[in-house]
Amino acid sequence: MNIIEQKNKEPYYISQLIGICLKHYRKEKNLSGHALAQKLNISQQQLSRYERGVNAITVGTLFKILVTLNIRFDVFYIKLINMLFKHSEFSLYFSYLEATGWQLDNIKNVYFASTIS
Repeated sequence: MNIIEQKNKEPYYISQLIGICLKHYRKEKNLSGHALAQKLNISQQQLSRYERGVNAITVGTLFKILVTLNIRFDVFYIKLINMLFKHSEFSLYFSYLEATGWQLDNIKNVYFASTIS
């Protein structure tokens, strides 16, 4: 099975990673899934799907969640990039990015530049 076929059968790795980050921040704020879902005017089941990476999250919804949790996007982005480089299970996603022309060194440069400033 090639990477495109696998990607169509499994949740996107980036969606899973975003979900892990969101769940971390929600728990850090001592909010239950039900409480956050009510604030966002979505079902708790839908929030759970975002947090598990089952459903891809739109940029608009991501911003809405971050605003609700009082998390700056740049802080979230740095955490996301940091997690990408720490989790070996995302190597398939890295391979896909490289195969489509993305250079991981560019992402690393953005991450490291943002941690220095």
